[in-house]
Amino acid sequence: SYAWDGSESYARIVAIGDYTEPFDSALSDRWRAVDGAWSVSGGTLNLATTSANTRLILCRQREGDFTATVDLLINAASSPYAALMFNVMNGNYWYMARIGRSTVSSFNNKLAIGRTTTYLGGAAFIPDTGVWYRLVVDYEAASGTIRAKVWDRDSGSDPGTWLVEVIDTNWRTGAFGIRANGPTSVDNLHINGFRTYYQPIAVDAN
Repeated sequence: SYAWDGSESYARIVAIGDYTEPFDSALSDRWRAVDGAWSVSGGTLNLATTSANTRLILCRQREGDFTATVDLLINAASSPYAALMFNVMNGNYWYMARIGRSTVSSFNNKLAIGRTTTYLGGAAFIPDTGVWYRLVVDYEAASGTIRAKVWDRDSGSDPGTWLVEVIDTNWRTGAFGIRANGPTSVDNLHINGFRTYYQPIAVDAN
């Protein structure tokens, strides 16, 4: 509740809590496919065959700290990588934590953190096709600290320590997204500490 004093020109609603996306229903208005043929079937998000970088963006801007967990499966050798995007500002500005191959040597066969196409840091990691991997990304807005770790979801275990840690403060808010360039499946996206806001609502003082 909030007691109006008559001086406010607008009200802004901020929702704070966890966000869970099990991909067990149609994408509807929650997600926007920037490019690529994304669809939900069999309880997972799936990207059809493509050779281009493709993106699916969650239509919820966020701010503040978060820890995000997502399961990624690279379905074929023709799809070298899959990534969780965050702090997506537009088509030219975002961060990502990715696994897989790349024609850019600094990203190749690593769990890598990047700012758009700029490599920020990584650890050696070669994912197999047809295997579900659990990727965890932790972000601290004030310091710009980004941490990531990954492991085989079904036969491995959480490594405990972060495999990659970098600091970058170019931008601290934005949306989440999924990025890949070939047959890929995604499941169980969970964002702890999700904080999203809505357009201001004009207030009539009368």
